[in-house]
Amino acid sequence: MPPARRTARRTSRIVVALAAASIVLVGCTGGQSDPTEYGDVNDENDGYYGNLMFGCTGVEANDDGEYVDVTLEDPDFCTCVFRGMKETVPFADAQEFDETQAEAEEGTDITIPSNINTVRTTCAEDDGAYS
Repeated sequence: MPPARRTARRTSRIVVALAAASIVLVGCTGGQSDPTEYGDVNDENDGYYGNLMFGCTGVEANDDGEYVDVTLEDPDFCTCVFRGMKETVPFADAQEFDETQAEAEEGTDITIPSNINTVRTTCAEDDGAYS
């Protein structure tokens, strides 16, 4: 698939993925409190990372911390987005975007904030970004 088409495909998928992550963050966490910071990459499906990875890959990590039978994005891409956001996007901005998505009507076009979109685009174009 040509790089431009792959990037366009990822653009739409990441919006869906982040929307799914926001739904998890806003109330479907099974009794866990909403994350108050990015936290760290982990194998336990915990915190913001676990929420983002679930929304981005479409699956939770197995007992070995691996994402298998992924239905959305590649786990490396999703981890890149997490790391990039943690490095460059204030957590309050990520929370605000999550809340906006959670409150939006289904099918509504949601504008991705430029700082989050920059991370997403960088990860889509450079597999080694934010390693």
